[in-house]
Amino acid sequence: MEGRVPSKRRAKRTRERESVKSIAEQISALGGMSSRQLRAEYARVFGESTKTPHRGWLIKKIAWRIQADAEGGLSARAKEQADKLGADAPVRWNRPPPKSKSVNRDPRLPSPGTVLQRKYKGRTYEVTVLRSGFVYDGQEFQSLSAVAKEITGTVWNGLLFFGLKKRGKAPAS
Repeated sequence: MEGRVPSKRRAKRTRERESVKSIAEQISALGGMSSRQLRAEYARVFGESTKTPHRGWLIKKIAWRIQADAEGGLSARAKEQADKLGADAPVRWNRPPPKSKSVNRDPRLPSPGTVLQRKYKGRTYEVTVLRSGFVYDGQEFQSLSAVAKEITGTVWNGLLFFGLKKRGKAPAS
């Protein structure tokens, strides 16, 4: 009687073996699926669709989910450790980088605060250069071309309209 395993333990081992066999069969079946079938399986398993046709990636992700569902995913200790490591990780690993405050300014533009003047159809127009845009008539614009269009009603090269670029001439380097 000593060498015999109690029936409850034996039943548990049998269920575990069947479960492992089932997981292996499910994962093995992924290899025979087309990209379209894998995308459908991904949507079923994850509850959301994906557009990627990359078979290898889809197989890995679906196989991971099948195993995680069968085994219960990460343990509480592993999740706790991941959270702890994540808190100490460099910022660039945790969240997207902040948008840069620096503006790539066109070197042909005058410094911020400069007021550009242009006489057009008998009227003088004034535009104030900002660090990242322009102000005309109390309204802010992203480009000089937008200001020129506002003034004339037609599409213009803003640098040309305000005399910062000569027609047909390449900008000085």
